[in-house]
Amino acid sequence: MDITTYKPQKPALWPYINYYYQQVYDQPEAALRYQCFPHLNVSISLFERAYFQFDQRGSLVTYHPQSKPLCLLTLIRSNPLWVHHKGPLRKIAVVFEPLGLQALSQQPLLHLTRGAVTPIDAFGGRLTQLIPALFATASPDEWVNDLDSFFLPLVKPLAHPVLSALIQPTAQVIDGVPLHQIADQFRLSRRHMSRLFQYYLGCSPETYRQIARFRYALQLATQIEAKQTFTQLAYRTGHADQAHWNKQCRKWTGYSPTTLLTVGTQLGQQDLFWRLINGPSIS
Repeated sequence: MDITTYKPQKPALWPYINYYYQQVYDQPEAALRYQCFPHLNVSISLFERAYFQFDQRGSLVTYHPQSKPLCLLTLIRSNPLWVHHKGPLRKIAVVFEPLGLQALSQQPLLHLTRGAVTPIDAFGGRLTQLIPALFATASPDEWVNDLDSFFLPLVKPLAHPVLSALIQPTAQVIDGVPLHQIADQFRLSRRHMSRLFQYYLGCSPETYRQIARFRYALQLATQIEAKQTFTQLAYRTGHADQAHWNKQCRKWTGYSPTTLLTVGTQLGQQDLFWRLINGPSIS
């Protein structure tokens, strides 16, 4: 499997789209299983020809030459997500900033889906119509430009601007302001603040901050050039001690920090960190 990440070419999209990536495996009998860990990003995955199933085992995407283009929406995740791919699949993904999709589509997440992964086009089928052209291009620069050209005319201010202002202090995990004080600063009740997060992001402010702390700890733990002990990492990321960090890591991933860094793989130049399992997927 080959994964390469790309930033949007148009700076006007940077507040909305974090990066794109391409995932390719051409072997006819290809089978890949991987585990994605909790994240604050919302993403759209585009497949050239595939059908989709989702059940207690996770997300299953299977290539079929007669299938139509597939567009999958993945929400902010507070639990690990198993993904299973079968066949010679080609995938292009759009990874949005936390409120990026909502700003471009002008739709709250709860208007689109209540599930973790859903086969839906948030742009009324127009993005799905673009999929054949994306995979027909000769170079990544071309499909990145095509996606930029699709999204750029959709840039508008978010319909609920106060939520944009709430995101940064809520995600602040080191010396962060307590959440009830953040609500007070914006003259909101805690209940109303929680409703805004659930409606537009699909999670509570408390869950949002905890996932932000987990991703920050994971980012530091995977920086080879700044290697540190787990005790140092725990204190640096706002945990009470190493035992607290161990407990939180197991809560969010099911693994201890040591095991997580052993089974996980850093992919591309962005923040993709998956547990990869090659070979037979699921029947």
